[in-house]
Amino acid sequence: MKKAFLLLLVLLAGTLGQAAVILHDTFSDGDRTDTNLPYESGFWASSPADVTTTPGNVRLDMATSSRRMHTYFAPAGSPISLGVGQKLIATVDIIPEVAFVASTSRNFRFGLFYNDTQYAQDSVGDSGISNGWQDATGYAVQFGLSDTSSVAYARAGKRTNLTGGYTLLGTDAAYTWGSNGGQAANLSLNTVYTLVMSLDYQSASEMLVSFAFLQGNTEIATASLLDNGLGGQPLYTNFDFLLFRLSSNAGTAEVVNFQSIKIEYIPEPATLALLGLGGLLTFRRSR
Repeated sequence: MKKAFLLLLVLLAGTLGQAAVILHDTFSDGDRTDTNLPYESGFWASSPADVTTTPGNVRLDMATSSRRMHTYFAPAGSPISLGVGQKLIATVDIIPEVAFVASTSRNFRFGLFYNDTQYAQDSVGDSGISNGWQDATGYAVQFGLSDTSSVAYARAGKRTNLTGGYTLLGTDAAYTWGSNGGQAANLSLNTVYTLVMSLDYQSASEMLVSFAFLQGNTEIATASLLDNGLGGQPLYTNFDFLLFRLSSNAGTAEVVNFQSIKIEYIPEPATLALLGLGGLLTFRRSR
């Protein structure tokens, strides 16, 4: 039933030439463990004792060691698969709270990934369970947060070393990184900021990875990467989970409050409109 529902969303998007919302979780019920796509999905914590959930808020209490949160936006074995001309966009609202801790390290990290095993549970390590994430494919962004101008530059990367035993977001050497982008600098506590990561499958040989850090409609920092076969790896086109790794309170905040997570699939407007209409009619007849 979940696969059929996702198929219907994608077909409707193709028919209307609009984005399909694959997941939009605002944590309105105060429970981060429920899954009912596309309205909510379990938001799993590596250190659940450090997470406090209330309606509309998932507060991650940071320390001097790393914390991870991850969520799945597609059922196991049924990833979102991009075709040429299609996009996948992750939009996340956060609020830094309590205090910023000065650092020039890129300690706020997140990315869109795919792995053939899903871990819909808390207390998952940097490499998954039994190193299951070591060969996960995908793209990531890393940057720092600061209330001053002294903060690390944002950059986007492709996970290209899948055999070196590296953690998913904890080891820079697992990635091929783009050039430095902007800085998430001079920020304010208790303010909503929006993170947007976009994967644009522009051609059979090019995937554009883009990142923007915003306050409302004001763009504060950006970064990008053009994957044309970087690292000797093919373009990655399958995705089913979003992972955050905050390496420390330094370069992030004492508390990071997650307000919402939205994942959108955007079809190629011309050809998918026709395919979507035909597929939708077929789907309706099969009902």
